[in-house]
Formats: sequence, C-alpha cells, structure tokens
Amino acid sequence: MDSIDLWFRLSEVRPIAEHAVAATEHAPSLSQHLDNEPSQPSLMWVKDDGTYLMSNGSPLQLADPENPTGGARVAYALDWGQGTGPDIGVTPVGSDDFAEHLPLHETVLPGRTLIELIRSYDVQAGWLIITANPEPSKSPSPPANPPGNNGGARAWQAALREALMWISFARTPKWAVRDQPTDTAN
Repeated sequence: MDSIDLWFRLSEVRPIAEHAVAATEHAPSLSQHLDNEPSQPSLMWVKDDGTYLMSNGSPLQLADPENPTGGARVAYALDWGQGTGPDIGVTPVGSDDFAEHLPLHETVLPGRTLIELIRSYDVQAGWLIITANPEPSKSPSPPANPPGNNGGARAWQAALREALMWISFARTPKWAVRDQPTDTAN
C-alpha cells in the first residue's frame, strides 16, 4: 500500500494551533497520561469520521461559540471530511480511530518549532501536509516539491510513530499541481 498525503489549509489550522498555545490547560496524550507527564500545547491529529486537526487546549475550542453544546472546531484534511471515515480506513491511515498529539513548541527544524512554521506558512497561504506511510521499516519520502513553489515545500521527518508519518509545508495548493491543464496540441 502506498503512502498518502493529507493536505490541511493553514488558514484553518492556525486558529486551532493558536488556541492550543494560548490555553492554560491541555488534554494529555495517552503516553503523557500513562507516564504521568505534564501535557503541552499540541495539535491533535484525529481519525474517526474523516481525519482532522484540533486543539488539545482546555476549555474546548468550539466550532460555533454561540452554541456551547456544539462540537469542537476542527480543520479537515482536503477531501477527507465528515462521512469519509470508511473510505480513509482503507488508506495507510488505517481503520482504527486515533488521536496523535503534535507538540507545537517542539523544535522540528534547527531553531524552528511547529507553531513557528505554521505561522510562517500561513501568511503565505500555505498548507500543512501529513504523509502517512504504512511500512515503518521504510522511511517515507517527503511530498514532491510542486512546480511553481520556488523550492518552498520544506519537508522534515518527525520522530513520531516510528517513521510512519512525515509533516511538511507547501505554498502551492494541491489542486494547482493536480489540475494543471494538459497541452493536447500537436
């Protein structure tokens, strides 16, 4: 099974990440809970009915602040919104539901944290890309640098899930590469 790239609009992700950073309390990851370690500001990559990112900050960031009984604010991966749970279950993301914490203050590039990269690429109308790889024994390749991206697709390997996941950033939207017209003239 090949890897899959999940594209998240940073214009949707950044407010969620900023909520986690500003919150004074945070939901711990499973390992933090089991090891009795303090929680930290994180994005939670969730797979259930689709796949999305949400804040681990407390109180919960609501999708609609006027409706306190409503659900959390989330940023769905492009083409993997509500109702796609069974479809994404047959991809390398897998069929089991999960919540993976992505610490926002962790250094991921020399001198750059995840929140700094989110802020930097958001002002450029950028994307956060999670690449899921079904084979932990093989290091995944970062997504290809899209044409017209001026070398801006910075990829870095996160030491998460034993090389099952990469996170990268790009300034070129997915469809700008996917939907480019084909020259059919002879």
